[in-house]
Amino acid sequence: MNNQLFNKVFNNKFLRIKIFKYVSIINKENGFSNIKKFNQCKVKWIVLNNHFQLLIYLFKVQPNKRKELTNDLLQRFFQFNQSIEVLKVLIDQVPSLFENLSNIQQYNNSQSLFSSIKSNNQIIIKYLIEELGFKITKTSIDLVCSNDDFNLFKYLILFDEKSNNNNNNNNNNNNNNNNNNNNNNNNNNNNNNNNNNNNNNNNNKLINNLDSQHLNIIVKFEDFELFKEIIEKSNDVESLKKFLKQENTIISIIKGCGKNLKFIQYIFKLFENDMQQSLFKLSTTVVIETIKYGSFEKIKLILDNQSYFSSQSSFSPFINRYCFLYLMVFRCDIEILNYYCTKLNLFQDEINFNLLKESIKDLNVYNELSSYKNGKNGTNLLGNITIAMCCDHNNQSLKMMKYLNGHQFFKSLFTFTTSVMDNALINGRDDIFNWLVKNRNEGCSDRGFSFCCRNMPLYKFKLAIILEKFRSNFSDQVILNSISSNDYFRLDKSNHNYLSSFLPTNLKPNYPMHSTKLLAEYL
Repeated sequence: MNNQLFNKVFNNKFLRIKIFKYVSIINKENGFSNIKKFNQCKVKWIVLNNHFQLLIYLFKVQPNKRKELTNDLLQRFFQFNQSIEVLKVLIDQVPSLFENLSNIQQYNNSQSLFSSIKSNNQIIIKYLIEELGFKITKTSIDLVCSNDDFNLFKYLILFDEKSNNNNNNNNNNNNNNNNNNNNNNNNNNNNNNNNNNNNNNNNNKLINNLDSQHLNIIVKFEDFELFKEIIEKSNDVESLKKFLKQENTIISIIKGCGKNLKFIQYIFKLFENDMQQSLFKLSTTVVIETIKYGSFEKIKLILDNQSYFSSQSSFSPFINRYCFLYLMVFRCDIEILNYYCTKLNLFQDEINFNLLKESIKDLNVYNELSSYKNGKNGTNLLGNITIAMCCDHNNQSLKMMKYLNGHQFFKSLFTFTTSVMDNALINGRDDIFNWLVKNRNEGCSDRGFSFCCRNMPLYKFKLAIILEKFRSNFSDQVILNSISSNDYFRLDKSNHNYLSSFLPTNLKPNYPMHSTKLLAEYL
């Protein structure tokens, strides 16, 4: 014992008071009416409070207390103990709980490993597996997947495979030695037995028995080589192929593997014959989700493999209302849109262009582009798409609007309405508003005008521009209602007179005007 350290601690009045205060709390929790010695503590209390150093010391001075360490308490020990040295001492003290001699003990050992995995106690996990030879079970692998711990998942899979391979090699060496002592006929029989044993050992490897849950975590962490190895070594390849054929699986891979194209390329190659024979085809849904969530490289990949897709309607799976809605509004990327149209030969092929015209004839692209708030996204028919949206959407939306308006073909497909300026005003898109004022003549509707009036004086200059250029768009009723429902105009004579000046003489209200509610139709 370090007497010098002990003296320094207990000669410090502050530390001494703290220590004895905690000792008092411990004894109360342990049911002691008076302060007792450590060896009067119950094993259960010690383990539940994570005093593992105290546990091994208690077992050293009072060996009869070792029998109080039940399997449940042992599992808690594996969850919270972080010291290999403490574990080694406990193994020496209670070897019966760790011996791998029977099915029951094997179960206890796998449970101990499971408990360590549950708390992500990786120091202990590796010691139990590498030094003590605890068995890795599929249940443990499933738990690691549910914890989203890919590094531990990969370690367990590869270690299990390595240990199985070593066992196979050892068995082969032993059998070969035996073969040297037998005649040629016996050699052939023994060699066949060796092959059967090796096949059985391979079938028992975890890597040969993984399922779709395990593929998902591999895709999420983008380990293509492990993904490929698991499929190729699987004992149930057909089940994994069936899983990979599901559109939801392909979409989740597109979403989950970033810019990594290897996963999708591998799936296309895996089902190449089925796709060519029309036994397996992808639908428009995959195209749309790729446009929404995939990188530019993934969009190029699906465009280069158009023969793998089919449509349930008369339209091409690539020429679809929602494909172009997401290309123009969601992604809002002119480069991607141009590449997409070029690969589909939209502007040189009259049939394809007519298909495009028919599929997006009622698409209000300009309304959607102006529906994004400055600094954050609005909610429109796309829903709230803040997570996957292009981060530079605020700048790109006006660029896309200009591009479509000046494009030889697109400008004939989409029309501007007063709703575009309404949305720009409501969502704080000054850039779009200013461009519309200079370049378009549609203006805004009663809704946009009423919004400006309700937000005075912030929108004072915009209101002046709108009244000067687009007064004919508004009804007299909306001006009257804006005055009577807003104290900014109703009670301030100069503001009242300014807005009243845009009304016919016979409709100009007296000052001050009676208060009324804002009409719902202007909201």
